[in-house]
Amino acid sequence: MASETDIVNFAFSLMGDKRINDIDEEDEESALAKLFYKQARDELLAWPDIEWVFAKTRANLETTIDPDPIFNWDHAFQIPVDIVRVINQVDEWDQPILPWVRELDQILTNEDTCRILYITKITDTTKFPALFVKALYYLLGSVFADRISLDKQKADELLNKFLLVWLPKAKAANGREMYLAAEKGSPNPFGRRSTNGRSNFNYNRQRR
Repeated sequence: MASETDIVNFAFSLMGDKRINDIDEEDEESALAKLFYKQARDELLAWPDIEWVFAKTRANLETTIDPDPIFNWDHAFQIPVDIVRVINQVDEWDQPILPWVRELDQILTNEDTCRILYITKITDTTKFPALFVKALYYLLGSVFADRISLDKQKADELLNKFLLVWLPKAKAANGREMYLAAEKGSPNPFGRRSTNGRSNFNYNRQRR
């Protein structure tokens, strides 16, 4: 699997032969590469219309010290420190509960309890799917071209390839790793259409 240094060098290779020996070295180029790498990684993880399966998790939140923090809401809940993006407040069947809002490091809601689905910050590159890595180093390459090489034309070229080619491929591959019948309104392949998030699995039918 690609390391952080590998991903940085993949990005540099899109512009020529430049390389770094180690992302953690203290020379100026490695330090810049590390800074831009972290920003690009977190930006891609937080991409608004993709629920990355490898980074998606859930939590039952604890009430904050002040349960009545602001007008219009009944409760406030502290969000996890590793959060990149809140996907939704959900019930026990992963169905959305509305309304809610994120303010600072809290979820404000009128519910007595708060369960959320969210994208967590994944820093271990061994957990990155191959197409996520590909999208990431094209995004990073566009940043390097703009901020290090000062090549605006190359930056635009790489950004377009990221947006039009590799991000859609990564998104499509990610979508094939989950089935959300109730959320997407698609038919349940295991029996009747689900209306509450639970599978209406017809065992007798499956045995035929």
